[in-house]
Amino acid sequence: MKRVLLIFCSSLLVAIVLLGGTICVSGGKCSTAVLLAAEEAYKVFLNNSPSTMKPVDEKGTLFVPLNFPVEEGKTNWTVAVEYDNASRTVRIQKTKVKQKLRGDTKCNRCDGSGKCQACYPAGSGKNISDGTCNACDGTGKCFYCDGKGKY
Repeated sequence: MKRVLLIFCSSLLVAIVLLGGTICVSGGKCSTAVLLAAEEAYKVFLNNSPSTMKPVDEKGTLFVPLNFPVEEGKTNWTVAVEYDNASRTVRIQKTKVKQKLRGDTKCNRCDGSGKCQACYPAGSGKNISDGTCNACDGTGKCFYCDGKGKY
């Protein structure tokens, strides 16, 4: 019986020493982690979907790590962050800024009409002396956007 009691006490002593050593090595972070676990965790929503990201509190300021895909060339992003401490939520809207593509911009030569502005009257295919317009070769179409009104 003494032997079992001696083994039990020595095991308990070793466990206490190891636990004390762990707390000293970690700088008391174990006790801080226990206190933080009692607080309600932040809920992070990325583009209105729940996320598993956890905000990092650094001296009273929250930081949320975001990932962006790397693509060839230049890519622009818009990020909007809404933080509510009362409900402990962080809402992040991350959207890629779309570049204007060819065909989306109104022609600056014909102001979107598609008519050749060198003709007299515009789009007639004739010049001021009733001859063929040299800019559009008599077609009446804007030579810059090919009569589409956009480029």
